[in-house]
Amino acid sequence: MTVLLAIAQVVFWWFGVEAARTAGRQAVQDARLYGTADPAGTATARARAALGQLGHVHRPAVTATTTADLVTITVRGHADAVLPGLPVSITVHASAVRERLHP
Repeated sequence: MTVLLAIAQVVFWWFGVEAARTAGRQAVQDARLYGTADPAGTATARARAALGQLGHVHRPAVTATTTADLVTITVRGHADAVLPGLPVSITVHASAVRERLHP
């Protein structure tokens, strides 16, 4: 029985990782666009919205850092818990180069 619960926990963790990864990718794609006024704010809002739709990540925290050339999103949270007393954390990073206009 414990083995089945452990397998279910791994599956829920994987669902959470994929949801966080998808949210991070969507946020980076929005924030890297040319002319985005507030890339960090745009990315954070997009990732939070995606996590709300995808589920599987509890207590999500999204941080965005931007430089002149790079946008990086970090999504942290916890997966659904099957085994009591076993918190399973999720941390995913997504980054992309910001678009620039080269005349």
